[in-house]
Amino acid sequence: MAINDVEAVAAHWGLDSGNPAWNRLYDLVSNGVIDAADVAAAASAWGQVGCY
Repeated sequence: MAINDVEAVAAHWGLDSGNPAWNRLYDLVSNGVIDAADVAAAASAWGQVGCY
């Protein structure tokens, strides 16, 4: 992951599975909502390859 991956997750902040714009690709914690936990997961994977 790199900064653009973290930014992509953050750009989807607040969307949940009921929203047509929601994409499970960005729900890294798999709880049905894209939130701080997903951004933190993306940031913690910084520098890793093939994280999702």
